[in-house]
Amino acid sequence: MGRPRKPKTSDAEIQTDLPQNLIKLTMEQLNDIIQQKMTTILEEKMKWIDDKITSLSEQHTEMNRRFKISDDDRYEDKEILHGADYQVTTVIPEKIAEVQNNISLQVGEVEARVEIVKQEFARSKEQLHMELEKSTEMASKHDLKLDAVEQQLKSRNVVVHGIFEDDDETVKQKLVDLSNNVLGIHMKSLDIENTFRYGKSTENRPRKLMVKFRSKKMRDDFYSNRKKTPITPSSSDNIYINEDLTQLRSKLFHDARNLVKIGKLHSTWTQYGNVMVKSTNNDKPTAIFCHRDLKDKYDVPNSGLEDYGDSNATEDEM
Repeated sequence: MGRPRKPKTSDAEIQTDLPQNLIKLTMEQLNDIIQQKMTTILEEKMKWIDDKITSLSEQHTEMNRRFKISDDDRYEDKEILHGADYQVTTVIPEKIAEVQNNISLQVGEVEARVEIVKQEFARSKEQLHMELEKSTEMASKHDLKLDAVEQQLKSRNVVVHGIFEDDDETVKQKLVDLSNNVLGIHMKSLDIENTFRYGKSTENRPRKLMVKFRSKKMRDDFYSNRKKTPITPSSSDNIYINEDLTQLRSKLFHDARNLVKIGKLHSTWTQYGNVMVKSTNNDKPTAIFCHRDLKDKYDVPNSGLEDYGDSNATEDEM
């Protein structure tokens, strides 16, 4: 029997079922074309898969090459690990202990040296302190000698407060009148060698007047009768006569007066340029020449160094 023939398909049916470019092809031809296309696609996919497999294989081989360790290498690595473990567990602790021991020895040596230096420093400090005290004492003695010489140069001077300012001749005449009429001392203008003003004046009080006499006797008589000047409380016309003291003795006298005010001393005054003090009414007057005398003789802590009053106050204003 022959192959039964397929019924013919009309052109309209072919146009409905197949694209235009395949209308004129037979079924066998169409199957061949589809088969070829599928084969081509499959070959391309297989080639892509093969390429991927090849690439992965190469990567795997490279990784094995990199990380593959031979038996000798493993043995060598074990030796290295063993050596490292020995270093960590034995050698390094021994080295650390040795270093710590050396540090302890060095610290001990340093501490011993520091102690020696401290002892030497203490001895040097004590020696310097003694030398400083000695130098200070020598300087004080030297200052006192200079102060005594300076005070001697002032032995013919007095300081008068309350003589209002005028020309030199008028001022000298006021002093002569004061001496003759108030103090009871016969004096002439020629007995006065020189006068000059110093310090600050105020609205009611003139500057201090330093008077230098030609003879020490006239000066001493003038000063000894100073108490005869009339004193009116709170009056700006009061006249006070004081000795002309050096800066050191003036400060000492000022501080002694302050100690009298707070009851540390009974009384103080100046005599022939010296500062005199009494601790009690029955005490014998004593001359003091520095603040240490107050501290040593009358047990006054930091004697006279505290400012209790006006350093410009005069002796007779006490």
